[in-house]
Amino acid sequence: MKSKVSCFKGEEIKECTRKSIEQLGGIGKFIKKNETVFIKPNLMAQFYSPYIVDADVIRTVIELCYNAGAKKVYVGENPMVDIESKEVLEYTGYKDYFEDAGAEVVLLDESKYVKVYSGNAKCFREFKLPEVLVKSDKYINIAKMKTHVLTGVTLCMKNQQGLLEHDEKVMCHDHNLSQKFVDMALLRKPNLCVVDAFNCLEGYGPMFGELKKLNCIVAGSDIISTDHACSKMMGFDPMEIKTTKLGYEQGVGNIKYKYIGPRISESFKKPWFTIPEKLGNIRFYSHIPDKGSENILKLSLSLFIAYSETFKHEFSKLKDLAVVYGGLNREIKSHTVLLFGDTAIKSKDMVKAKHFIEFRGNPPAHWLKVIKKLAQTFDLDIIGFMASALED
Repeated sequence: MKSKVSCFKGEEIKECTRKSIEQLGGIGKFIKKNETVFIKPNLMAQFYSPYIVDADVIRTVIELCYNAGAKKVYVGENPMVDIESKEVLEYTGYKDYFEDAGAEVVLLDESKYVKVYSGNAKCFREFKLPEVLVKSDKYINIAKMKTHVLTGVTLCMKNQQGLLEHDEKVMCHDHNLSQKFVDMALLRKPNLCVVDAFNCLEGYGPMFGELKKLNCIVAGSDIISTDHACSKMMGFDPMEIKTTKLGYEQGVGNIKYKYIGPRISESFKKPWFTIPEKLGNIRFYSHIPDKGSENILKLSLSLFIAYSETFKHEFSKLKDLAVVYGGLNREIKSHTVLLFGDTAIKSKDMVKAKHFIEFRGNPPAHWLKVIKKLAQTFDLDIIGFMASALED
């Protein structure tokens, strides 16, 4: 059966959410009486829109599920590494808001996980997924329309990252990153996809970009069709988005679908960049880059780029800092050297420095700790800059 993607544009986010699902045939097409439903929204950190899904989108979906006769609705998320789900759901007030609608909020980083196997997976044939997801009758994926420095966009396929335990989130952060999300989708496809495209994020997402208002909600019966339509709205060639291309080629979903609603065509600021040789007073070295460490480093740099543009004086404090993120083939000298990942640490004998900062891992998972360590070392107010994003 041909999949459908629906878009509804308006001024009121709850109405747009309801109408987008109605245009697919209504919530009753997806949720039946006495079924249990697991909702996975993108709540990556204790930020507000446009960084995470608007609370009213999630609450509306909860209410629709109960209107369809659902027995129980669960809402669960495991945010970024080094951020607790309790911090996100309680700080934002989302937990109380969802529970008031009858949902049970599940803190995935405090919940039971079970092993799930797939014979079709190419990257990992075994994942640990939340037991509440595995046991639920239906699964709804609620993503945020944003750009992402590693995957181009972060929509429904990328939203699956928050289903993994913290220790496994860093898996395959190399050339296999998109394949990881394909493997996960093959294990458990969402029955309904919803994308909050009301207040979107463009530029160096997923954390620090610029607001882009589309004032619409997108819903789809197929995860690949939904991501395809959304990336097209954002001005991307959908088949250049690896999660979409690989997902289609490996049978996760369709790229042919019936589209319902206004045709929206925007041009989001693109997120892709390469690690420069120099950024301000920071120099970067890698003869043979460690792809995983390179990708995690890009997430850190997306924050530093935003910081450098906003606070040039503060950023200038980062003097004589070298960052090594792979193997070296020559000796380097610097006052302070950050060895980012196991491959870089192995090259320590080729580095002359007064101070070393080492972050182990292949790649290092705790990149927010890298930011905090650099802030302490160079007396930067970058922690305050990050905290400013928490303000509503």
